Amino acid sequence: MSSLYPSERDTLEVVTALHAFIERTAILFFVGVVACDTILHLIGDNRLQNFVSWKEHVWSIDLPRFTSRIRLPAYTGRLSFKAILKAVSLLAFGVAIGLEFIALPYSEKIDELTQSERDDSRKQTTRSLIFASGANRDAKTARADTEKLRSENLKLQMDVLRLRERLADRHLSAEQQLTVTGKLRRFSRQRCFVMWYAGNGEASGLANDIMMALSGPDGAGWDTDSAAGEEMDRAISGILVELRDNAVETDRTAATALVSALRAERLEISGPVPAREVLTLMGVHPENNRNPPDPIKITIGRKP
Repeated sequence: MSSLYPSERDTLEVVTALHAFIERTAILFFVGVVACDTILHLIGDNRLQNFVSWKEHVWSIDLPRFTSRIRLPAYTGRLSFKAILKAVSLLAFGVAIGLEFIALPYSEKIDELTQSERDDSRKQTTRSLIFASGANRDAKTARADTEKLRSENLKLQMDVLRLRERLADRHLSAEQQLTVTGKLRRFSRQRCFVMWYAGNGEASGLANDIMMALSGPDGAGWDTDSAAGEEMDRAISGILVELRDNAVETDRTAATALVSALRAERLEISGPVPAREVLTLMGVHPENNRNPPDPIKITIGRKP
């Protein structure tokens, strides 16, 4: 006879199947006990005896993990039917109880394996949550790195654009000229003098763009005078707007609006500041020979 108890290698499915088979078999024997007791109750005290005779019989019982043989010896004689029923009832009851004892370790094994599977499932869930948390953390780090790279790339692009602007000639496009004109048209008839450094083609081109916005055919209606020259005791970088001694409050307001409009077009410009005496060598025209002198002076120096 092989082992009646579950082994460590048995899975939950195997143990559950064996336990169910043993329980169903025990129930059948309990049914037999009830049937015998019912028949005994019905026949009462009648002692039914019959002459019986049988040969020897041997039965083999093959159950999962259990193999046995039952031997019934030969018999010839009289038997009481009531005694037979009592014997069968007792035998069935004993077998049923024995099967219940056999089923007990299987029930305990089922509880053990079920708890083990729950623990494994809980551990797997914990590992999954830890993995998901790590994945989320890695994803956040990757997104942060991506945003950092994007920010650095945008900064680099802006640096490249600024470098291109510094390397390129200063210039006001037709659209920019119209924008400046619109902002300064309310100061129509404002007098100003524009000077650029002689021999500097880039400064000369920018001076022409500014005068087109101020006093060109479609300009703001300013009254401008201009000349190319060199300042002996200073060198302007960018654009400088100055106010002469004869400037009044309206001139100051117009000069401030001029600086704001040109700065909005990304030109390096400073002022308005009070004008000071500068030794100047003029080229085409003497410096602002109009009387009185123009109250606003725009000096376009070298590119920063």
